[in-house]
Amino acid sequence: LEAFIDLIKNNPKMTSKYLELEDSLTILNCLQLIHFTLDSPDISDLRSKFINGLLNWINRSDGEPNAAYIEQIFNMTNDTDKNIFDVSLFWNLLNQLLLRGLFEQALGCIERSGVIPYLENTCEVSSNAMKDLVQLIQQYPMDSAQTFREWKALALELGQTYIDSETNVSGELRDSIEDTLLLIGGHQNKIISASRTWYESFCAMFLFYIPSLELASEFLQLSLNANPLDITNPWEQSCTQLITGDIYHILPVLESLDTCTASFGAAIVEAKGLLESYYDNDTNTPIINSPAKEDIFAPTNGMASYMLMNFAFDLCASDNKDFWAIAIGLISIVPNVKSGCKRTTISELLLHYPFKTNDDIEWMFSVCAKWRLPE
Repeated sequence: LEAFIDLIKNNPKMTSKYLELEDSLTILNCLQLIHFTLDSPDISDLRSKFINGLLNWINRSDGEPNAAYIEQIFNMTNDTDKNIFDVSLFWNLLNQLLLRGLFEQALGCIERSGVIPYLENTCEVSSNAMKDLVQLIQQYPMDSAQTFREWKALALELGQTYIDSETNVSGELRDSIEDTLLLIGGHQNKIISASRTWYESFCAMFLFYIPSLELASEFLQLSLNANPLDITNPWEQSCTQLITGDIYHILPVLESLDTCTASFGAAIVEAKGLLESYYDNDTNTPIINSPAKEDIFAPTNGMASYMLMNFAFDLCASDNKDFWAIAIGLISIVPNVKSGCKRTTISELLLHYPFKTNDDIEWMFSVCAKWRLPE
């Protein structure tokens, strides 16, 4: 999906599709993060995979803060005598970069601002605090939970030491430095207040507070209380549903964005057992995995079967006959449908195959032979 998005992103005729696929990818990235990352057989790099997946999901979702906005912030003081670090928007930008785990960009902003050279000449305590902040950002641990606990202990100590120290800087600058130090120390209120969106604070809770998926629902609620989701973004509500375990209701949204992505996404989550089961009203027993049915659209076949079948029919209805091979292949692997039912469906579809060449006829014969259909 990412490769196809990269292929079409600069095509002006595909702008609408590009945006839909980006939304689809954001939902899939969240799905992978919350429900698949910890399935890795190699437990030695679980934290690294989780943090990288978290940052990939958050930062690809909206691409903020973009380069133009960063330049706008740094150009604010060009025609004034003020330093950029005396402007609150600079610290807002720095904190936003930290919340999103964009550490290289955050370090670049600190260096570009000139705040450390300025503090070296005015306040040794604040200068040392900023230098220690830079070191902590550079050394943020991606590898293990134990290393993170040690790193966080240093961050907490740095913040508390600065709070308890006398400084020789303006009250506003001191407050800005203090807020940033408390943020990386995992102070919940500072994380929430510095966040512009619910997903920024959700991300930062894992980065700086407690990196545990068991607390995901709690982090989500805290974040939504401060910054409600934007209902104009189709991926936001789907991602909140994924975090709370409501997989079923993301499928219609995915289908509205891209039927192919939705169909295969449904197959993956159903195979993992994430979709809710259907129950027999009389026996109260699950029937989604009951014996395969003769009806290709029987409710008990499951959502994945339904969506894969629909997608296969959509491919056959297109003008491109090359899609037919994909459609027949999909029908042949759809779960919970009997072979006889698949055979009948394929037989009826082939009657409408738009063959034009001998190769087309040979392909039809090969399908007939595989499924023992009359030629």
